Amino acid sequence: MPDKKLTDELLNELLDAPNIDGYIKEHDFVAPSLSDYLKQLLQEKGLERSRVVRMADLNETFGYQIFTGAADCLCDGVDAQGDQPRSDGCRGKRPQL
Repeated sequence: MPDKKLTDELLNELLDAPNIDGYIKEHDFVAPSLSDYLKQLLQEKGLERSRVVRMADLNETFGYQIFTGAADCLCDGVDAQGDQPRSDGCRGKRPQL
């Protein structure tokens, strides 16, 4: 794993770059998949997948698919509290991890 930079170091690099596209091209940004990121959060928080799916009020099958990577996306437009219907009608709640 590469060393993490301090915020000041990153800010200086961004300010020194001719533009944001140049900065992005010069650096390798590795983003984990959603399922890998969720697994990491489960481990960090000491939670079980089934509990988080229940807390989020998701269909168990869909929740399992999200955590395994079989489902690519989640419903968008979650309100700040996570308990209001979203733009696509999904009523799942955002679990507080």
